[in-house]
Amino acid sequence: YLQSIALAICFGIKNIGASTSFTSSLVLVNMSAPTGQLGAVNGVGQSLSSLVRGIGPALGGIIWAFSLQLNFPGHQVAVFAVAATILMMVPFLYERVYLGKKINDKLIPAENSGMLEASFLEDNLLGSM
Repeated sequence: YLQSIALAICFGIKNIGASTSFTSSLVLVNMSAPTGQLGAVNGVGQSLSSLVRGIGPALGGIIWAFSLQLNFPGHQVAVFAVAATILMMVPFLYERVYLGKKINDKLIPAENSGMLEASFLEDNLLGSM
């Protein structure tokens, strides 16, 4: 009886995490897109999300079947090892992507792109007018 309760609690936590992460990623996509291109960005984001949700289980099944055929020690964790390896590569890939804005051919880091300082505006934008 206690196992059923523990399992229900774990599934609840998993579902809360999944819905929160999906929603927050959509919010980040919306905040990073220019207003005029919001529809296109949302369409591409939703399409990629659907693609990954379709490919993920299929790829997991293929890796699982391949690990069963090889029958090596620890083959049960092969799918999780591949997923963990991919997830560990994400921060390195993220460092290669620039998420800032360009104003007058000057790059503004992403953390400053939402709130431009008055000195930056005076030096770079108002001076060119």
